Amino acid sequence: MAITGTNAPSKSSNNGKGYFVNHFTVELVEQQSNQYKDTSIMVKAVDNETEFVKTFFINGNYERDEQNSAVIGWKFPELINDFFHRIGSKLNVGDNGIISDESIDDAKGKEFYGIVYYSTGKYKYNCWNQIASIDEGDEYLADVFEVELGKGYPRDFKKYGINDSSDTEFNYGANVNSTSSIDNL
Repeated sequence: MAITGTNAPSKSSNNGKGYFVNHFTVELVEQQSNQYKDTSIMVKAVDNETEFVKTFFINGNYERDEQNSAVIGWKFPELINDFFHRIGSKLNVGDNGIISDESIDDAKGKEFYGIVYYSTGKYKYNCWNQIASIDEGDEYLADVFEVELGKGYPRDFKKYGINDSSDTEFNYGANVNSTSSIDNL
């Protein structure tokens, strides 16, 4: 028997727009160095419906004291600060720019809504670096994403249903004109 039982319908919201708003749980947050920004965090989160682990990066720059270059705040956009705020976790950053272990540990297990979208980049799908809290909801995040799409961001967003120019025809299987030696028998 090929299929037994039933499956619950998908709760991911796509609506044919080229992106999905999913409910995630933080599995791991790790601060990393970044050659272009002051700091970066890698977030690994589990999609609560599919149980797939998604990884995305959030980058940020610090505002520093001119006298001793100690960190005194965030420069715009405050995406790392926003991430911790939306998951309901305190963010403590030392004068040296290191995020405290307590902040990293507190983020584990927190839930949020995130967007996975079709990408024109190296990977077929990409995770957006902005999230919504559980209280804000998935529709709020979709609305914010639509506004950013109108501004041309994210730049690697691939409109759903638009094929690459090299893939405009169905040139697969029986639709391929073959000139192999078998055809010439």
